[in-house]
Amino acid sequence: MANFRAFPEIEIPDGFVSWTDVSWGNDACASLMRGAGTAEHPRACYVLWVAETDPSKREFRQMPLYSLTWNPDDEAVGEDTRTVYEGHDYAALIAAARKEGALVDPRPGTLVAPKNADEARLWLRSCAEYLGLGFHPDTRGQDYVDNGTGKRTFTRAEAKAFERAREMTFGLLDDPYADGLREWERLGLIASDAGAR
Repeated sequence: MANFRAFPEIEIPDGFVSWTDVSWGNDACASLMRGAGTAEHPRACYVLWVAETDPSKREFRQMPLYSLTWNPDDEAVGEDTRTVYEGHDYAALIAAARKEGALVDPRPGTLVAPKNADEARLWLRSCAEYLGLGFHPDTRGQDYVDNGTGKRTFTRAEAKAFERAREMTFGLLDDPYADGLREWERLGLIASDAGAR
């Protein structure tokens, strides 16, 4: 289990370990961010705030354990910020994040098959985060292998779910290869001009 850098006593929730830790030591609680840019809101993001498990240790006792928001700008929280979930129930947080499309992962444990182009790009982003430079949009789920162990990355059921999401992504995006390159660039895995070569 990973912990926040600025809040080492707070654990990062399992379903959000691929999100970016954006916590500051003077914040009331820890936070994670995931980009969710669209044509209308290119700098949009989701932010998950995570408080101390023990309410007596929180800066404000009435704070919820989890607060997930959508923000149109990754630099500010304003009147257009929308609350996706606030509460203390991890299962309810996961359910709300899945319904929102904020939590998309190539592993079926948190899989949301994309239903539109924005969700398809989020799925590509999650694949790039999870598989790194080993991800390729043409590679079938059953063909991914862990180089360290030699074992398949996904179980048979996971690979089947991965394939459904991959096929949906190809049907929803004009150029999934270009979108995949942009996700590598966003993660800093390749130089920002690599896609132009």
